[in-house]
Amino acid sequence: MKVACRFLVPLVACLASAQVPAPLATLKTTAYTLYAKSENEIAESRPDLDFAVSQFQYYFGEQPPPITVLIFDSTQELQNYDFSSLKKSHQRYLAWLSPGGLASAAASMAPIPGLGIIISNASQGVKVAAVLPLPQLPADLRKDDIITALNSQKCSSVQEFQSRYGALEPGAKIDLRVTRAAGEQVAFSFAKPASDAKVSQASTKPASAGGIKALSHEAGHTFFEAWVDEKIGRAAEIDHPSQGGPPTGEISYGHPAVPAWFNEAVATLLESPQLQKSRYDFLAHHMQDAIPLPNLFTMKHPVVTDRQEALKQAQAAAVNNGGTSVVVMQTDNDSTSQRETLFYAESLSIAQFMAAKEGPIFIGRVAEGLAKGRTMQEILHDAKNLPADSDQLAKTWRQWLA
Repeated sequence: MKVACRFLVPLVACLASAQVPAPLATLKTTAYTLYAKSENEIAESRPDLDFAVSQFQYYFGEQPPPITVLIFDSTQELQNYDFSSLKKSHQRYLAWLSPGGLASAAASMAPIPGLGIIISNASQGVKVAAVLPLPQLPADLRKDDIITALNSQKCSSVQEFQSRYGALEPGAKIDLRVTRAAGEQVAFSFAKPASDAKVSQASTKPASAGGIKALSHEAGHTFFEAWVDEKIGRAAEIDHPSQGGPPTGEISYGHPAVPAWFNEAVATLLESPQLQKSRYDFLAHHMQDAIPLPNLFTMKHPVVTDRQEALKQAQAAAVNNGGTSVVVMQTDNDSTSQRETLFYAESLSIAQFMAAKEGPIFIGRVAEGLAKGRTMQEILHDAKNLPADSDQLAKTWRQWLA
């Protein structure tokens, strides 16, 4: 089983290894069991989880199956936690970083889109943690290279490198000094490229603003995955999805029995109204770029396709502990593309449109149909107020938005 913690901060991969002391505080409800280091963290997390439960009940007409949620104070704690006992319980679980842990993760690793790399802190500089699959890279940087200097100035941390590199304008001269794994010293000189990622400020400001949380979104994923398990029977672990999911070994983002857009539709339906509003604000400014509905209903998750190589490298480095590996997925403002942001916003909007036309529990009917292999066109044929034709559906949806 993989545990995916997806935050709106730099992409990081964390791996499970040895056991750490059990959390000190516990809260058990009919929908979830929550573990954290303090009662304060329990109190901070509970409203988001309770909100996700209430929204799930609203759209599915039933309470979600119980899940386990663990709050960690650092990526190191998460790295050292042994999830094997949870795996044996066959219960879905979510590992989450506290606000302090989130800030620590953001400071220890970050993507540098223009260079096509992800960097992490190292003792002698910053380390190339992953090389992203860009068509053309400005320098022959390799995984495990240590960047020791940028424009003749030493680099002592991720934040320092990010700040100095980010302050340079596209076209500015870049000199990098690099130490290879075997001790080889390499130098690169090139003009700073523009980032390949087409980033929109509207897509990223709300996510980075204080007070907007994504815990209910991630809990939504976990509740939904547990629900699908119950509906179709969990014949195989998520690492080995059954027919209808991605091939064994291919990276999935959500339950593999359900199309990517609907995994995100459910998660966004369960997130805070404030975060939902930010998605609608983005969609309103980018309707001309909306993903055609036939494409939306069948496409792979854009986060997976855009970061396939980084995810594969994280998986390849995973250390299994009791048969369980943990990959923590995080994205940030500089690596979130317009296509990804549209995917989330459009998935939310289409789901709320369907709920408005057919009633909220239509979402549960769509979910069960998709989980059992029906297409959206087949499901829409049974709807009373929604057209099955994709062009007419898109037209009706746009009218509803307007």
